[in-house]
Amino acid sequence: MLIALRVILLALFVAAPLGQQDTRAALERLADRYQQDPQLIPVTFGVRIDGSDWTVTATPADAAEGARVTVTRGAPDVPTFVYVTDRATFARLVSGGVHALTALSWTDSREPARLHLQAVNGWDMGADGRAAFLSVSSHFFPTGLPEPLAPPQPLVPARESA
Repeated sequence: MLIALRVILLALFVAAPLGQQDTRAALERLADRYQQDPQLIPVTFGVRIDGSDWTVTATPADAAEGARVTVTRGAPDVPTFVYVTDRATFARLVSGGVHALTALSWTDSREPARLHLQAVNGWDMGADGRAAFLSVSSHFFPTGLPEPLAPPQPLVPARESA
């Protein structure tokens, strides 16, 4: 029994950092992909997955050097937005299984959206903020195929009363 408990504790100790390494690796793959995107904009934003914060900073290419996108551990320290989600939803975003904008509204009446946006350090969703948010949502995360929408239901003509 004691040996089994030691094995479980060791597994938990080893698994915790590996989860963070997987998250960092996934964010760095997204950053590498975004760095090649011609629509890359100068932006800093955050990603919070199950309470772990990461900051992504993108700098477009200029005459002196190429585009750069960096991923660092910790919350952003500038006014910006943070995508807040859980590990399962993040995996779907990374794989292109769901678009970020869809995940922001992907819910039913019993639970909150699986991805939500949080303003930090005084960030404002004005015209510039909205443009940055939409650009990152569409270019940082893979888009995959558009999500299918349910076909509209035909309108039923109202019955005329006599």
